[in-house]
Amino acid sequence: MRRGIVASSQVQGPSGPSGENLILLDSYSSSISLDGANGIDISGDVAIVASWRSDTVTSMDISDPNNLVEISYYKAGNMTNSNSVSIKNNVAYITDSNIKSLISIDISDPSNMYELDSYISDILNGAVNSAISGDIAYVISSSTDSITSIDISDPSNMSELDSYISTNLDGAYGITISGNVAYVASLSADSITSIDISNPNNLVELDSYTSVNLNSARDISISGNVAYVVSSLADSITSIDISDPSNMFEISSYKNSTTLNGSRSIEISGSVAYVGAYDNDSLTSIDISDPSNMIELDNLYDATNFNSIRNMALLGNVAYVVSNDSDSITSIDIT
Repeated sequence: MRRGIVASSQVQGPSGPSGENLILLDSYSSSISLDGANGIDISGDVAIVASWRSDTVTSMDISDPNNLVEISYYKAGNMTNSNSVSIKNNVAYITDSNIKSLISIDISDPSNMYELDSYISDILNGAVNSAISGDIAYVISSSTDSITSIDISDPSNMSELDSYISTNLDGAYGITISGNVAYVASLSADSITSIDISNPNNLVELDSYTSVNLNSARDISISGNVAYVVSSLADSITSIDISDPSNMFEISSYKNSTTLNGSRSIEISGSVAYVGAYDNDSLTSIDISDPSNMIELDNLYDATNFNSIRNMALLGNVAYVVSNDSDSITSIDIT
């Protein structure tokens, strides 16, 4: 989810590609730089990938999606389980669940990336994801069931503002932001939780919604007043009305135990949601123009090139998928 800045593809409007004919364009694999590829975000023609087994941040030239080219990789001594990437102003922010940290990496020259700062705190134990709004990074941690606001106005000197812990955030895993509200998907609580972030020094829970359709909720994306949550044990995508973030309710849920088996990541473009299924090694496009009646459009399966999909990012008519077991980044035409 991947969890980039708010202006990214996580919050979408009505136009976009059709998603009716998914086509693999290229795949690049490296057991050195992409071992355990886990998180991705995009800046211009460069994709930044975080890989947890190789403890690396890798820059990929995606100017030609038919020919993905590795630029360089950076390995910091204090990265031992790199999870997610969020980019703002030529800085990539990496969550590391083992070191309990948020790490800032200068990517202004993708051929020569270097670390700016590392903010380490026990509250970030199990830090798995982040989203950025303004000068604040919001980090969720699955081991401490928390969301933490971190001032990144100076990426070389990050500082903690506040942290909120809740049983409703048990196993917090996916996050996105819409306006002054952060929405968190939690895999152990089987929930979506709304957090008021209007004052980053005082994070306040607004509501939490739990459902069997959210069994092991992993990721979340928003279109208009609807949040779409994918859940890996329910093999589902569920639409949640968030028009009133203090009173969320379920609209519908679409399940497919084959194509959505182990659903772990979601991105939205226009009226189509793209779901990466970890266990089915596939990308599925789903028509969400009517959130009360979601319809599967296409499914692209490839156990070789995207074995165990972890995350994705969209740029134009191309989805870039990173996969844990194939140690890869794959470009897919979603036109």
